[in-house]
Amino acid sequence: DLSTEAGQVTYRRLVTFLLMKTVHEMLPEAQVIDRFSIHKALYFELQNAGAVDKELVERIKSKMKDLVAEKLPIIYKEVPKDEAIKIIEKHNMTYRLELFKQANFQKATFYQCGDYFDMLCGKLLDSTEGLDQFELDYYGDGMVLRTPMTEKGVCKIHELIGLPKLTSIRKETKKWAKIL
Repeated sequence: DLSTEAGQVTYRRLVTFLLMKTVHEMLPEAQVIDRFSIHKALYFELQNAGAVDKELVERIKSKMKDLVAEKLPIIYKEVPKDEAIKIIEKHNMTYRLELFKQANFQKATFYQCGDYFDMLCGKLLDSTEGLDQFELDYYGDGMVLRTPMTEKGVCKIHELIGLPKLTSIRKETKKWAKIL
């Protein structure tokens, strides 16, 4: 229910999961990195994907829309910690492995859609059906995912507001990180 904050958070989590699944299918070696929120949206970068450009982001968006139309099932799995570690290793989720090994969890929650697995906190729906309310835009060195959010009683996908200073600072930071 997109009229509630909880519904909007769940919807955003679902569309983020769909983005990660789509990138996994299109660029199996790439990882989607959730960097930060940017004016009622989420900014992501891709690692191990080569250059991210407007054409790639448009292809990802189009594939996401196709997956929504397919109404794919999303399967919830809760497994013990030792089995979770095996799944994480099998699906090469090295970015999750160290965090999970250090955490004091006895169980892990996974969601599966097709051959894509991910470990997520919180609930998802059981299908990609109805996940068509989003925009994915090329921005900076990555992409911005916009989903419906309520402001002043109106639920809508907000316009992308450019933040050129932030983009400039991020590029400068990356440049210095490479130097150091």
